This record gives sequence, structure tokens and C-alpha cells, in this order.
Amino acid sequence: MGSMNNTFSTDFEKKQGTICVVSKVTGKSWEVVPLEESETHPKARFLKLPSGSDKYQVFGLVVPDNMSDEDICKAAEILEGLNCVTNVSIICRQKHSNPHEVIIECVKSENVDTTMNHLDSIGYNDGPAESAEFGIIDGEDIEIKFESNLNLERPKRSPLRMTFYKHLKSTRYFGHLVVVNKAEQGEDILYHGYLKYSVSSARLSLKRSGSLAVYVPKPLEELIGNFPYTIDVPVKALAKFIAWQLTCTNFNSTKWVVLGGYLTDGDSHLYHQICKNVDKQAAKAPQRERCEQYILYWANHHAPLELDKVI
Repeated sequence: MGSMNNTFSTDFEKKQGTICVVSKVTGKSWEVVPLEESETHPKARFLKLPSGSDKYQVFGLVVPDNMSDEDICKAAEILEGLNCVTNVSIICRQKHSNPHEVIIECVKSENVDTTMNHLDSIGYNDGPAESAEFGIIDGEDIEIKFESNLNLERPKRSPLRMTFYKHLKSTRYFGHLVVVNKAEQGEDILYHGYLKYSVSSARLSLKRSGSLAVYVPKPLEELIGNFPYTIDVPVKALAKFIAWQLTCTNFNSTKWVVLGGYLTDGDSHLYHQICKNVDKQAAKAPQRERCEQYILYWANHHAPLELDKVI
């Protein structure tokens, strides 16, 4: 058994009732702690704490003389819920098959890994890592809004609000991200914005706010339309970049054939002719390499004359 001495402040002067101290080890129930006096320190009281831990919560209460230990512990549990801080994180996960679809949730820190695994299992396995841990009290509101070039598609423009209660299941918000201005990030390969969160109804003086960067891939036709084939950047480097971009999630993806049709202005005969030449060099190669070879062959043999060619 561990022990701790304490001198009670004037807040705990006995006027009516009995001074009682309860303690709790993390993960266990509240217990009434015996108070012991000492002849050498008559104004002090010694608490006997359970062994096996170095972290305790302790409440000092003035209770009616006839109040049972069970009721005292119930009162401590209620006070804990009203006043104790719970550590949480904000999670924002995107659906792999459609990154515009998002789930936003406030999760207790100890449940973050479990929640992430569950969201992975239902297809929401893209998006930023969880936010930094912060403390929150029951009844406080978390305000969530997006800034920069992404926003939530909502009937009202007011921020999303989530009210936290420790013993209630956390609210899981399903939303849809929209691009605010497609021209604003025209040179980037992804649209991006920031999820900003803050505790708005603050009962703690500590400021609790932060942000998560969220990205949405551009549609293939927009990437192609913004592709500066031979302007300012060597075609070989661009070919590798575009091939990687079109196959970044699957190196054997055939999404690049859309690009092939675009480069040949829809001329299927020319498209198949280039593919035959690619087959001679990379018939069994992964689609990423075939895409790269296609771009290089087109640039060397079929690009408009006013464009530079690969030497």
C-alpha cells in the first residue's frame, strides 16, 4: 500500500457532514480511502492508496454522516464525468474508391487505432493521420470547417458542430467534399484544403484547435488538359511522372489508355500503331512502363512539329 500525506485547505473545513477522500486507479472503480492521523503531524492526514500504480485520481468530498461508501463512490463518478478531461483526436478518412466521400469523427485517444482499422475495413482507408491529441470536457462542442479549396457539401454554410459526451457513442459524420475553385490549383496534381477544428464552447482556458491537410485527386481529363507535354520540362521526366500518376495506386492499371486516345486525337489506327511499337520493346512490362514508352514514342514520332522532341 502506498501512502500520501495532505493538509486540507479551508475548502475542506468540516462544518456539516464528514470529510471523505476517494481515489481511483486508471481503468478501475472509485474507492473510499481511509484517512489516518499522526501524532507527529497532527494537522496532516495520511491516505492509503492501492499499490501497483503511479497514477491516481483523488477527490476530497464533504458528505452526510450517514452516506454509504457505495453512494460516495457514485457521487465521485458523477463528478468525474462533469469535470474530468477526456483525451481525444479528430479523424478524417476518405473513401478509397471516391476520395470526395469523407467520414469525420471525434474519437477517444485509446480508441483511435480500433476506429481506424474499422474504417479501413469499410473502404475509408485514405486521408490524413489523426489529429494531435487534445483534452475535452463533457458537453463541449467541437466546431469543424474546411478552408482553402475544399469544402463540405452542406445545406447550410454554418460550420459542422459535434458535442462530446464521454459515455455516449461518438458522432460519426458522413460528408461529401466539393472543390471550391478548379482554376485555383490548376498547376497542382491534386486539389487540397484544410479541415480546421476548434473547441468552441470552451470550459477550459487552454486553447484547443488545429488543422488537417486533405487532398482530392484531379480527374484524369483535367490532368491531361493541364499536361505541358514538352514545355519547360524534359519529356522523359514528364513521361515518367505521368506514367506514375496514372498508375500510382496500381502499377498495372490501364487507365493510361485514355491518355493514349487523347494524344492521338481519337485516331484509333494511330493509337494501335503506337501500341504495336510499344509491344516490341515492352510487351511483358507493367502498364506503368508501357504508358511511359507510349508517351515517349508519341512525342518522338507523332507530336506536332512545333513541339520539341526527345533526342
